[in-house]
Amino acid sequence: MFQLARKPSLWAGLFLRVVFVSVAAFAVVVALFFVAKRGTFFMLSLVVLIAIAAVWELIRFWLHMRDSAPVVEIEKHPLVYGESVEVWVTEMQPQRVAEIGVTLVGECNTTAATDISEYRETIIARTRCYEDELLRIKFDKAVPVVARVQLPKSPPADGMAWTIVVDATLKDGSIVEHSYPLRVKERAEVRAKG
Repeated sequence: MFQLARKPSLWAGLFLRVVFVSVAAFAVVVALFFVAKRGTFFMLSLVVLIAIAAVWELIRFWLHMRDSAPVVEIEKHPLVYGESVEVWVTEMQPQRVAEIGVTLVGECNTTAATDISEYRETIIARTRCYEDELLRIKFDKAVPVVARVQLPKSPPADGMAWTIVVDATLKDGSIVEHSYPLRVKERAEVRAKG
């Protein structure tokens, strides 16, 4: 069995929030300087409001870090299109979880182009183009939940990125979503290496 890594890491999310709070604190200091020089109280109130929101987000995220990410293990990794494998999901704090869901998600790039005489714009965005809910159950024990993943026989679009998304509905009503990337190879790649 292979244990999948959560992306992005909870620690990376915490680090980015700490950096944002630091930038907000610096902005408050700069705003205080401008208030002292020019009396711009509106700018100070706006920056203080943003700083309070940043601190609130950091505290909220720190409290949610108590809900550590579930452990996701897969029978075989990397996968090949058309394969069927089992996935085991173990929730680390089952006493806080009311319901758990496991979903296979495939994301691809979409392109939107605008061409009006001299104005040209191309927007490339990442969107979900495949979604299959594998499992949704009421959760009450610390036993691994088993789901079977069946990949399509061929990629639905070019440049697919596959993830297993585990969403947990906590007993307080909030929803925490964790994503675990999967590597999926085409059959031709496997034959060439094999």
